[in-house]
Amino acid sequence: LAASAVADLQGLPWATIAPSPLSIPSPLLNIIPDGVRLPAAVRRGLNSAAWGVLRRTYRGQVDDAVNAVRHQWRLPSRRDLMYEGNRSPSCVVVVADPAFTARPADWPTHVKQTGFCFWDMPHNWQMPPALAAFLAAPGPVVAISFGSSAVIAEEMLPFYNLAVAGARLVGLRALVLGAAAEDIAVGSDVYALPFAPFSSVFEHCVAVVHHGGIGTIAQTLRAGLPMLIMPWGADQFWNGERVTALGVGRVLRRPGCGAAQIGAMLRSIVDEPRYAAQSRAMSQPIAANDGALAAATMVAAGFA
Repeated sequence: LAASAVADLQGLPWATIAPSPLSIPSPLLNIIPDGVRLPAAVRRGLNSAAWGVLRRTYRGQVDDAVNAVRHQWRLPSRRDLMYEGNRSPSCVVVVADPAFTARPADWPTHVKQTGFCFWDMPHNWQMPPALAAFLAAPGPVVAISFGSSAVIAEEMLPFYNLAVAGARLVGLRALVLGAAAEDIAVGSDVYALPFAPFSSVFEHCVAVVHHGGIGTIAQTLRAGLPMLIMPWGADQFWNGERVTALGVGRVLRRPGCGAAQIGAMLRSIVDEPRYAAQSRAMSQPIAANDGALAAATMVAAGFA
């Protein structure tokens, strides 16, 4: 929200990098779940109405507060700051792979799309020997992570432990990423640590349980793994719909779900070959698509 104000103050052009396709509103992106059977015309109308409700809601929550700050710097007001009001008017880059979702035809021409941008390997990170030993031990491993949502640990820990219990019920070992060992029911079949690069550990796993964040989806698809998504907010429900439609995983809504449900659904995506096969089919083109280079090239061209 600060970028457009800084650009206005300095008279500079700016680019917007959007990690999720849902960052750019379009009635062609279904907010109404795909599982709801509706005629196409009705679906488009409901999607348009849903986008309108979101626009008005965010306008009421955000615009006045941000514009009050802008006025302190003698900057004019902006409208719909959670939508196009805070996006660059000349260069918007959506860093989501077309294999995950195709570019909607109604996006403005200055909105471009690339592949995913991958980076999760700090230069000084080394795999702990205990983690390496756990990954090398016999028995299939599922990774469990709630991505950047894990920073709100007090809210995420019950779901981490529920997912661990579900994995244990069906004979799967669990690698928990994003939580400390003292907060998880660890044992010989469960290893937990606050951080490990997905790109280093997913290759040792048979599936991933996560919240449905676009970055975790990207890493899971690059690794060619099936996934079980437990969404909680933002774009995660829509992302889960895309995962289901692509045939690379399933979605389990959190309210009321128990360890038995998690275990049964997790076992189903591990044991049913089509989920892993479809994810592997997507992994090669996604890994080969250098989203970071494409985004940098588009931004440079936008400023030329």
